[in-house]
Amino acid sequence: MAARHTRHHRFTDFPTESFTRGRSHLTYTPLPGKGAPPRGPREATGGPALLNWARTVCSLRALRGSGVRAVNNWAFARQPLPEGGTPAGWVCTRADTWQGPGRVLVQFLQPAASLTAPGAVVADRPDTALCSRFGQHVLAGTHWRAPSGRWYVLAAGSRAVNRIEVTGTVRGSADGTTLAVRAPQDAQLELKARLREGGTLSAVR
Repeated sequence: MAARHTRHHRFTDFPTESFTRGRSHLTYTPLPGKGAPPRGPREATGGPALLNWARTVCSLRALRGSGVRAVNNWAFARQPLPEGGTPAGWVCTRADTWQGPGRVLVQFLQPAASLTAPGAVVADRPDTALCSRFGQHVLAGTHWRAPSGRWYVLAAGSRAVNRIEVTGTVRGSADGTTLAVRAPQDAQLELKARLREGGTLSAVR
């Protein structure tokens, strides 16, 4: 399904009951380069953009009936996985509607054999400015099982995050934009981040 939609580079078509105008404009914001300024959304036409959308486009089913006019995938973090695993990606999918308010889905893209394997939606926030120019900071987390069978809590934040802390069933912290801590699958946890310019950030749910 995902591969079929992403062959349409600029627009993807949906049934009229899903979107008021019948189609939604797709864009992509890549990870910032080291020391480079933030990047803005661009047409989802290049290789990295199409690969990113191939793994996330099926999440648009959750947006049916909300009058979506444009959707941007923001690749806000890349995280080395525990136990030497291949890095995973974190994406904030923001949908803007004709009515004004936006909705955000945060997706965790763990390594997969298929280029179209769907990501996991780990947060869903309606009526929000998150992941737009008015809400440029984001923090999210998820439980993750390593190939060894051990469970971890993973968290990632956008570029302004310089420290992440987890409290609850387990406690831990890490400097930078990502965190990985051993934790039971059913652990009750709270995630907070500190920003470089000051202030704190709670995880989106």
